[in-house]
Amino acid sequence: MKFKALTAITAAFLATSSFADENAELVVNGDLEMVTKTAAPAHLSDVLDEVMSGWRFRSAETQAMQMDDFDNPAMVAVDQAMEAWAEVDGTAGKSCASCHGDAEESMAGVRAVYPKWNETAGEVRTLAMQINDCRENQMGAKKIWLHIWSNGSNGSYDFRAIAWDASQRCNRWSSCRRLGSG
Repeated sequence: MKFKALTAITAAFLATSSFADENAELVVNGDLEMVTKTAAPAHLSDVLDEVMSGWRFRSAETQAMQMDDFDNPAMVAVDQAMEAWAEVDGTAGKSCASCHGDAEESMAGVRAVYPKWNETAGEVRTLAMQINDCRENQMGAKKIWLHIWSNGSNGSYDFRAIAWDASQRCNRWSSCRRLGSG
């Protein structure tokens, strides 16, 4: 009896579920094509032929929502990250833009190559580790918490970190701009 009930529940779930089109292409606002499948970077070529974005495996509804940056709730955080990019922080009086300029150009494709080996540091670095190294050693600023958004002590959230993380998930900053924003 349990098997029949489980089979019925599974069938009902599958009938109402919406599966993603793994071959769909991500085109934001109908005009900006974003890469969701590409050749694996050199450091992974021995184990992978290609890498794919998780976007390809999301439901059709989620894919559609993410293709319209006005409907996508993550874009609020992206707007905040764009402001934080130019914000001076630390004892050196620098912002991220001070060294890296326009994020659309200088950061294009950066997320896809991390984690990677940092010869100078003698360690494998995640993007968060690299950002914090730059903040500490180039800007004279404190590290920001990039992986776990809640600081755990009082439940508050570091919205700058959330914004940074959300923006880095976009391949290009211009593609993450909400309608009506500068």
